[in-house]
Amino acid sequence: MAMNNLFKTHLVRLALTCLLSVTIAACTAKQSASPPRSVAISWGHNPAPHGNWMNITFNNFSTGTVTWECIEEGNTYGPYHITLTSGNETLSSNTCYDTQAGGTDYVKSDGETSNSIGTD
Repeated sequence: MAMNNLFKTHLVRLALTCLLSVTIAACTAKQSASPPRSVAISWGHNPAPHGNWMNITFNNFSTGTVTWECIEEGNTYGPYHITLTSGNETLSSNTCYDTQAGGTDYVKSDGETSNSIGTD
């Protein structure tokens, strides 16, 4: 009888250990999955040397230095650097501006490519 109770106790402990391990693994996986990074651009309202400065929004980036390049009508300008203090941050001046009529512009930043927008 004592052996039977010992066996049941061991099975209960084993089942609880497995349940706990699976729960911890699932919780850890959920916590470590981070949203994807992205870069979104639009034309802002701050005057630049030509037209307006581009608004560049960095989404889900790590804080610290970020690098970007402006692609205007196929011509690349940069790289430019800034230190982000938040994972979601918008720059609205000293970014990119357009000097040519027609076509599209976009930004590349640390492996991410933004949406394209028509020239300013």
